[in-house]
Amino acid sequence: MWLGRGRPDSVYVLVPGNAPHPTGPAVTVDGRDVEAVLRAVADAAQTARADDSACLLRMPAYRSDRRDPVDVLAGRMFAAHQLDANAFEAIDADARRVAALGLHAAAAG
Repeated sequence: MWLGRGRPDSVYVLVPGNAPHPTGPAVTVDGRDVEAVLRAVADAAQTARADDSACLLRMPAYRSDRRDPVDVLAGRMFAAHQLDANAFEAIDADARRVAALGLHAAAAG
Protein backbone atom coordinates (compact mmCIF):
# COMPACT_ATOMS: atom_id res chain seq x y z
CA MET A 1 0.00 0.00 0.00
CA TRP A 2 1.36 3.42 -0.92
CA LEU A 3 0.61 6.57 1.05
CA GLY A 4 1.28 9.98 -0.35
CA ARG A 5 0.26 13.56 0.01
CA GLY A 6 -1.14 15.37 -2.98
CA ARG A 7 -2.68 18.71 -2.29
CA PRO A 8 -2.02 20.02 1.23
CA ASP A 9 -5.54 19.04 2.30
CA SER A 10 -5.57 15.45 1.02
CA VAL A 11 -3.94 12.08 1.61
CA TYR A 12 -3.86 9.52 -1.20
CA VAL A 13 -3.69 5.76 -0.71
CA LEU A 14 -3.00 3.31 -3.50
CA VAL A 15 -4.25 -0.20 -2.78
CA PRO A 16 -2.29 -2.33 -5.26
CA GLY A 17 -3.42 -5.31 -7.21
CA ASN A 18 -1.53 -6.81 -10.13
CA ALA A 19 -2.66 -3.99 -12.42
CA PRO A 20 0.14 -1.45 -13.02
CA HIS A 21 -2.18 1.47 -12.28
CA PRO A 22 -5.66 2.05 -10.87
CA THR A 23 -8.29 0.61 -13.18
CA GLY A 24 -11.11 2.91 -12.12
CA PRO A 25 -11.62 6.44 -10.92
CA ALA A 26 -10.23 7.53 -7.57
CA VAL A 27 -12.61 7.02 -4.68
CA THR A 28 -13.00 10.06 -2.44
CA VAL A 29 -13.80 9.55 1.22
CA ASP A 30 -13.90 12.07 4.09
CA GLY A 31 -10.46 11.79 5.66
CA ARG A 32 -11.81 12.98 9.01
CA ASP A 33 -14.32 10.12 9.25
CA VAL A 34 -12.41 7.10 10.56
CA GLU A 35 -15.31 4.72 9.94
CA ALA A 36 -15.72 5.87 6.33
CA VAL A 37 -11.95 5.52 5.76
CA LEU A 38 -12.01 2.01 7.23
CA ARG A 39 -14.90 0.97 4.95
CA ALA A 40 -13.24 2.48 1.86
CA VAL A 41 -9.88 0.79 2.54
CA ALA A 42 -11.59 -2.56 3.25
CA ASP A 43 -13.61 -2.29 0.02
CA ALA A 44 -10.50 -1.39 -1.98
CA ALA A 45 -8.53 -4.27 -0.47
CA GLN A 46 -11.36 -6.70 -1.21
CA THR A 47 -11.50 -5.50 -4.82
CA ALA A 48 -7.72 -5.79 -5.18
CA ARG A 49 -7.82 -9.34 -3.85
CA ALA A 50 -10.82 -10.36 -5.96
CA ASP A 51 -9.79 -9.12 -9.38
CA ASP A 52 -6.22 -7.86 -8.98
CA SER A 53 -7.17 -4.29 -9.83
CA ALA A 54 -5.60 -1.34 -8.08
CA CYS A 55 -7.65 1.39 -6.40
CA LEU A 56 -6.70 4.97 -5.58
CA LEU A 57 -8.35 6.50 -2.51
CA ARG A 58 -8.40 10.25 -1.97
CA MET A 59 -9.03 11.31 1.61
CA PRO A 60 -9.43 15.06 1.94
CA ALA A 61 -9.08 16.49 5.41
CA TYR A 62 -10.70 19.87 5.05
CA ARG A 63 -8.60 22.37 6.94
CA SER A 64 -11.24 25.06 6.88
CA ASP A 65 -13.40 22.83 9.07
CA ARG A 66 -12.00 22.81 12.61
CA ARG A 67 -13.36 19.35 13.42
CA ASP A 68 -10.84 16.55 13.60
CA PRO A 69 -11.39 12.80 13.21
CA VAL A 70 -11.86 12.31 16.94
CA ASP A 71 -14.59 14.97 17.04
CA VAL A 72 -16.38 13.40 14.07
CA LEU A 73 -16.33 9.90 15.59
CA ALA A 74 -17.20 11.12 19.10
CA GLY A 75 -20.16 13.09 17.74
CA ARG A 76 -21.46 10.01 15.95
CA MET A 77 -20.98 7.87 19.06
CA PHE A 78 -22.73 10.44 21.30
CA ALA A 79 -25.69 10.52 18.88
CA ALA A 80 -25.89 6.70 18.87
CA HIS A 81 -25.66 6.58 22.69
CA GLN A 82 -22.43 4.59 22.46
CA LEU A 83 -20.46 7.21 24.40
CA ASP A 84 -21.28 9.54 27.25
CA ALA A 85 -19.47 12.61 28.59
CA ASN A 86 -17.82 10.74 31.48
CA ALA A 87 -16.39 8.04 29.20
CA PHE A 88 -15.22 10.65 26.69
CA GLU A 89 -13.48 12.67 29.40
CA ALA A 90 -11.75 9.56 30.74
CA ILE A 91 -10.57 8.54 27.26
CA ASP A 92 -9.40 12.10 26.55
CA ALA A 93 -7.48 12.31 29.85
CA ASP A 94 -5.78 8.96 29.18
CA ALA A 95 -4.85 9.99 25.63
CA ARG A 96 -3.34 13.23 26.90
CA ARG A 97 -1.39 11.29 29.56
CA VAL A 98 -0.02 8.85 26.98
CA ALA A 99 0.88 11.70 24.60
CA ALA A 100 2.72 13.53 27.40
CA LEU A 101 4.69 10.36 28.22
CA GLY A 102 5.64 10.03 24.56
CA LEU A 103 6.78 13.65 24.36
CA HIS A 104 8.78 13.22 27.56
CA ALA A 105 10.44 10.06 26.24
CA ALA A 106 11.22 11.73 22.90
CA ALA A 107 12.79 14.72 24.65
CA ALA A 108 14.93 12.45 26.81
CA GLY A 109 15.94 10.30 23.96
